[in-house]
Amino acid sequence: AGEGLLHRTAIEAEMRRRAESYLGERYLVVDYYRIRWRLAYALPVESLSIPPIPVPTIPDYPWTIWMLWGLEERLNSLGWAAEWLRNDEFARSASRDIEALAAWPKYCQLDIPDLSSAHAGRLLWTAYSYWHWLGNATREKIRTGCARHVEEVLPRTDKYYGPIKSKEDLLALRSPSRKLWNIPLIGTAGAALTADVAAHSAAAMLNRKVLAIMGAMLDLSSKGHSEGVAYDGYILDFVADWLSAIPAGERNEILEHPNLRHYLEESYILPAPGAIEDVAALGDVEPREMPFHYSAQVKLERLKHDPVRAWYLPRWRVERIRANGLGALHPIVDRLHGTAPEPGVLNARYATVLRTGWDAADLAVAVSCSNTTMDHLHDDNGTVLLGARGRWIITDPGYQQYMEGPEREFTLGPAAHNYPVINEAVQAGKQPRLMPLEKTQPGVLRAKVELAACYPRSAGVTSVIRTIWLAGRSGVVIADEIKAEKVTAREGPMARNRTPSAWSREASTNTTMSCPAAARASSAFSWSLL
Repeated sequence: AGEGLLHRTAIEAEMRRRAESYLGERYLVVDYYRIRWRLAYALPVESLSIPPIPVPTIPDYPWTIWMLWGLEERLNSLGWAAEWLRNDEFARSASRDIEALAAWPKYCQLDIPDLSSAHAGRLLWTAYSYWHWLGNATREKIRTGCARHVEEVLPRTDKYYGPIKSKEDLLALRSPSRKLWNIPLIGTAGAALTADVAAHSAAAMLNRKVLAIMGAMLDLSSKGHSEGVAYDGYILDFVADWLSAIPAGERNEILEHPNLRHYLEESYILPAPGAIEDVAALGDVEPREMPFHYSAQVKLERLKHDPVRAWYLPRWRVERIRANGLGALHPIVDRLHGTAPEPGVLNARYATVLRTGWDAADLAVAVSCSNTTMDHLHDDNGTVLLGARGRWIITDPGYQQYMEGPEREFTLGPAAHNYPVINEAVQAGKQPRLMPLEKTQPGVLRAKVELAACYPRSAGVTSVIRTIWLAGRSGVVIADEIKAEKVTAREGPMARNRTPSAWSREASTNTTMSCPAAARASSAFSWSLL
């Protein structure tokens, strides 16, 4: 690894630091940041716990997801540190926790193959498959827990996916994307892992099921199917583990699929210049809380080398990588030698990104452009994020608050985004169209998107074209051309935004226009980086 890049010694030091912080803790403290609660669970955690706390507007709140995220981080930190550092304290603490998990009477909170069961199952599989320090008695308890885990998840998978046996069965459905939601696929992949450990008779069937679902998802990727980098990466993180558990000859349908690269492209196209961990928060994206896409790429690199992926992986800061990812990265990090991708106008499936490069001195503009039906990507096409100097300077909340109220309104509403609001109408669908471009002058990148079909008929629009120019490393221009029966344009969130001191507004901005009939209106914004 080059200067400033990740290396094995840094990974071991970070894992030791995390493991030491967990030693002696009596409670697992979980931050339910989406509903503003923090709860403590006594250690070792001996069962799936549903706190008797009402969450307004959400009767069956998925408490177990965040609890399992916390438990997974704790156990992976202790378990991998014990594996690499031969530390008995770490091993004893991890053994206690993994034996308690293996004895849980129940792994599912929901009546579908869910995320709590997936994380619990993957923890059991990881310990059994990779931690050689485990004693035989503990390993047998894990096998028993895995068998019970499969038996619990199996009827839920059968119920949710029904007779589906191949990707063709899924693609033949009227709305196949409705069966490609992240939660049941992740839950099914988790059961396939525990079936492998338990040598369960359903293992082959579960493997075929995961292969069918992921195959259909990859096929539909060409048509725009996506849940955004956070949730696409969440799926792939489990699928990559599953790929490593099945025979090498059965992996090629996924590993050789041309659309598998779309997931890598989301990871490396969308970061802020100078902060490769901070992907653009377009849609329900949480760069800090959900970096699963990184762990997924590490695991895929272990299965199949990619020069761009090998360039990308060692550039992350070690403290931003989940222990799951560090465990996979440790054996390969010192032999990662890659090739940087070319900058320019890049397609990240649900966003178009104009960027001069990936260094802090570069400039990037991400433009939402998605036709997916999946809810984690919002109705916000044409929203523009501007990044430079290690951050997104013009940005978006990204996540959606789960409880109804002003915060949820903000995270999903027009105030969170900066696409045009026309005749008081906000977007009500995702049907943008990237437009072909004639050549521009050297050193200028440009993208143009037609947004009219994203608005309801009541808006009365026939054309809404947003054009973005990126001029070198210092200038951005955004222009909107609107054709409608009438247009009343008001100053929108982008124009209202007080630009930070690092930016200077150069051009005049037309923010109030009123035209009686068959109207045409235009507005332009520009920034320069000082």
